[in-house]
Amino acid sequence: MGKMVAYMSLDRAVEKSPPEILPAPATNPWSELKAPKVELKTLSDGLRYAFLGPNSTYLVIINAALKKAETALLLCELGKYRRAIGYSLDDITGISSDLCMHRLHLEDESMTYIEHQRWLNPNLKDVVKKERMKLLEACIIYAISDSTWVSPVHVVPKKSGVTVV
Repeated sequence: MGKMVAYMSLDRAVEKSPPEILPAPATNPWSELKAPKVELKTLSDGLRYAFLGPNSTYLVIINAALKKAETALLLCELGKYRRAIGYSLDDITGISSDLCMHRLHLEDESMTYIEHQRWLNPNLKDVVKKERMKLLEACIIYAISDSTWVSPVHVVPKKSGVTVV
């Protein structure tokens, strides 16, 4: 009998929906003045762009396999909890920018210099190539063709679908 009572009370608890706690915005969180500049780039397969806010000012990247109803529900939830999720580093409260930003602390008289390129052992080169291809196929990493960080390296997509670095 005790098990049945516990089960029934669990059903009653599940039926009750938890109250929604939304922070009260002090200013308009969807201000077009605060919206970042949008630069659309080609996305990998399985991803597409969607926009939040009035006049489609806030860009998000979502799964392309989502149906229209699922996309609408996702965008509604993202918009509802925008302040909790944060759209940029400035929106995230409680996290110090020192934890999120990478800085190079140089001594006063130090100079930056470019190291010479070193050759990789041919045996190790094949292992690195296989590992890189695994990470590309798993969508853990992706090719960036216009990054200033890797300016000496150029990503060249071939007709066969292979990306050559």
